[in-house]
Amino acid sequence: AGALSHARPALMRRAIRRRPDRPGEALAEFRIGIGAMPWLADHCVQRIPILPGSFYIELARFIEQELCGRALCAVRDVRFDRPIILSQELVTIRAHVQEHANGRVDYAFDEGDLAAAQPAVRLQVVPDALAPSANDSLVAERFPAQAGPAADAERVYEMLRANGNEYGPSFQRIRSLWTSGTRSMGKISTPRPWMGNGLHPSLLDAMVQMLIASASGNGKTCVLRSIEQIDVPDGDLPGTLWACTEIDGDPAGNALRGSVQAFDESGQRRLRLSTVELALLD
Repeated sequence: AGALSHARPALMRRAIRRRPDRPGEALAEFRIGIGAMPWLADHCVQRIPILPGSFYIELARFIEQELCGRALCAVRDVRFDRPIILSQELVTIRAHVQEHANGRVDYAFDEGDLAAAQPAVRLQVVPDALAPSANDSLVAERFPAQAGPAADAERVYEMLRANGNEYGPSFQRIRSLWTSGTRSMGKISTPRPWMGNGLHPSLLDAMVQMLIASASGNGKTCVLRSIEQIDVPDGDLPGTLWACTEIDGDPAGNALRGSVQAFDESGQRRLRLSTVELALLD
């Protein structure tokens, strides 16, 4: 698998244009494939390489910066209607952008080379993230003592692979994982900023992996279906984050729901994925 690339790929430049016939709308096109970004081959479901859900968040961040000159604060109502399968050939990913007077921006992503393609992913960018609540702090020393021995990175990714969620080196950011009932905590290594000051897709993906790993005993493959809200970080992230997950509902059913928060060493929350839903496949 390919090594991580942190520079802005040339294929992502000058791809965004406003639509003069439709005020408030814009269209962006990106050419993406494993040949151009070999590290994407490290993200597979049942041996099929698919574009990570976190990649669409980064595309939205890129568009917000290029189109409006503003940083991404929060994303909500993310819906993953169907996966985009990757190959060595480049595929055109098209983003339809609709700005609203209240500051909300709607995004719909599809494959631009398919006639009248239905959106693969839909999401909304909102002006402000939710403020941290008083109980969002983390005491990292307590949970491992309650949960018992940790699973190391090799064991975590072995469990995920056995269920059909396969991650190569570029997407292996979980370093250790403690699980106790419906809760888990893990240590995640933070990649360097990507495409300027953006998040490398492997970081948000690792937070979703935390949920999947917490329920890996069900033997089923997990596929991302929706995320209610993503609060993105303000400022640079440290080299290590502590992520906490909480599963809601029965992980032995047909869907898995939960939330993930990531904290720095001081206990300050830096990232949050609220109400993540994954479909469970046999």
